[in-house]
Amino acid sequence: MSENNIRIHRNLWENPWGYVESFFIGIGIIITGLFLEVFSTSQNAFTLSYPYNTIFLLGYVLVLLVLYKWFTNSQIIRWLTKVPASISSIVLVTILVMIMGIIPQIPSENKLINNLGLNHITSNWAFLLILFQFTTCLGLISIKRILQYKWSNLGFILNHTGLFLALTAGILGTGDLQRLSINTYEGKPSWIATDAQKNQIELPFAFYLRT
Repeated sequence: MSENNIRIHRNLWENPWGYVESFFIGIGIIITGLFLEVFSTSQNAFTLSYPYNTIFLLGYVLVLLVLYKWFTNSQIIRWLTKVPASISSIVLVTILVMIMGIIPQIPSENKLINNLGLNHITSNWAFLLILFQFTTCLGLISIKRILQYKWSNLGFILNHTGLFLALTAGILGTGDLQRLSINTYEGKPSWIATDAQKNQIELPFAFYLRT
């Protein structure tokens, strides 16, 4: 038989990992997150407020630098810097975002939706874990291009680094988010709001209802 007619097949989980392995890993991460959601008693999977969220971000970036600098030969780190890992994670993130658009993000009468946390996707363990994988891919790829800097890579670096910062800032900033309600009255300024626990909070500004 001619060598040209010999077809070489790559076995599953053979190095380097491709799209099939990447989707297997991503789906496994989501399933793990759903299990955590079922057995978790809190709907706030991961929230940090200032200054702890800033410290976490700096530590996270430092860990990524260490992983890329000294563990770049590791199979997992090499996989995280490749296209299949990024594509699979962003596809799965997109699917969860689509579910968020379909299922109302409010308490549901459906026990399955409540147990799986599909009515609070943004704080769902499955969403946070797969998003963490995606941001890790972004961070490692950005570090790789920065350390191998070329003028031709400037647009790539700015694009990926900007997206990395936007995602991590959005996730870590949720701990400083406050939802308040305030009653306004005609002809009278109002600056005292209440939170979900009915605690009164004085605002640094006032609302004035004018007709």
